[in-house]
Amino acid sequence: MFGAWLLVCWLICQAIKVSLSVPRPVDTATRQDCCLQLLLLIGDLVLVPYHALFPKISCDVRFDASSERNRRILAAVPAIWFWPATCWLRHPWVCFARMQLMELLHWLFVPGSVRRELVPLTSGGVGALDWYASGEKLPHDAPVCFIAPTLMGDGHVEATRSFAEHLSAAGWRCVCFVKRGGGWADTLLLADEDWQPTCMLSLQDTEQGLRIVRQRHQNCFLAVAGWSAGGGWVRRYCSFSETANLADAAFCLDGGYGWEFTVRSVDQHNPAIAKIMGTSLAKPLLEKASRCPDQIPKWLDVPRLRHAQSESWAAVMKAAHAAHGGFSDLDDYFKAVPDTTMLLKQDSHVPLLIVASSSEGAAPHSYWTELDPIARLPESCPNIFVCMQRLGPHIHRPSGLFGTGNWAAELCLQFFEAIRCESK
Repeated sequence: MFGAWLLVCWLICQAIKVSLSVPRPVDTATRQDCCLQLLLLIGDLVLVPYHALFPKISCDVRFDASSERNRRILAAVPAIWFWPATCWLRHPWVCFARMQLMELLHWLFVPGSVRRELVPLTSGGVGALDWYASGEKLPHDAPVCFIAPTLMGDGHVEATRSFAEHLSAAGWRCVCFVKRGGGWADTLLLADEDWQPTCMLSLQDTEQGLRIVRQRHQNCFLAVAGWSAGGGWVRRYCSFSETANLADAAFCLDGGYGWEFTVRSVDQHNPAIAKIMGTSLAKPLLEKASRCPDQIPKWLDVPRLRHAQSESWAAVMKAAHAAHGGFSDLDDYFKAVPDTTMLLKQDSHVPLLIVASSSEGAAPHSYWTELDPIARLPESCPNIFVCMQRLGPHIHRPSGLFGTGNWAAELCLQFFEAIRCESK
């Protein structure tokens, strides 16, 4: 009996040690990794009282301090220096589960929160703009926030919805773009003749949505924001648009710059998340195939695509994107269909704030230090601000005792308002 108690005490001590480690483990590729995640969860639960008393997580902020304008901007953004994290939502998988539950409950019991406007895309197919109802009664000159979607998300995604509601309460009109086939509960079905796999970045399609919003609100302050894939779009758009950037400010949360190494990194370190990502990309094509079985193109092997969902993100892309391009191998696809904007220097002609966590649950710590070293960006671009945290669930930073606050949204709002003051 005494030995059992010693074992329990030892396990609790190890759990606390893992919970307080920097960086925290995020891999789920092996049984050992999963056991470590369980240990991490136990440590987080044991430390809930401690984190309730000391919730603040400091942030490592990088920016060009030689610029007086930059110093004025950050002086107006007090939220950037620390995140008052919810004590019981520090583990990414707990936070992911809560986000999905909140999204489902909101979809079931709060209908009509967005108004969907279909957008015929110049590249073929149909996209959409999800306008948030909370901003419908705002004056026409109210500031506007254009939100780039997550990988296959829409305006109903919990991280996006809570962000938009926070900004709307402060007088901002918010709208989220929806890619071809995007959305889970309210899927935007592929058009009749559209069998093209959805591009993960959808650079030109999302830019088309931004142009529509800018044309309707030509004299308003316009900001762009995005998280995960949407954050990647924000960074790419700021790089390739140069002085033609339609936005006045930009915000990116947990958005990587390169897709090839993102797919391979997530497949290697977090296969469970990778399969979810792959399934979301396969969903529009499989739904279209079941709806129009007599129109399935020769390149699309439906059984193979269905099975690829249980394998990996890369397997889905090989069965869909590579097959659509006539390639038998994903490496050949990436080589033959290069993402030219990936080669551009990461830059921005408008103030851009990039926020990321070294233990977000989707990508390993090495992602932000080796594959996409964002901390170095302010050295070459004075318009880029970087805020790094030692932990924080992917695309969500809950705050408050019950996790109802959204620190990322408040940080973004303060940043955008600071830019507005500078532009007046």
